[in-house]
Amino acid sequence: MTMELFGISVALLETFTGFGLLIGILFGFFGMGGSFLVTPALLVMGYEPNVAVGSGLAFVFGTSVIATLKHLTSGRPTTNSAC
Repeated sequence: MTMELFGISVALLETFTGFGLLIGILFGFFGMGGSFLVTPALLVMGYEPNVAVGSGLAFVFGTSVIATLKHLTSGRPTTNSAC
């Protein structure tokens, strides 16, 4: 009997979480996003294209939200004051 959470097996959720953390950490060191690697990697792993693209979009969304919040709390101006 396999455990499910939100209709997805726990093992699959663990795989996605581990994969996301690995990509985020590795590409964070180089200052670039890993979303361009997520979709092809999921396709190679045998996932359907709509799942691979949706996962890549979720990765980009999460990264964008975190970056926006960090920018807002950094105290930097939100507009270009040099113009």
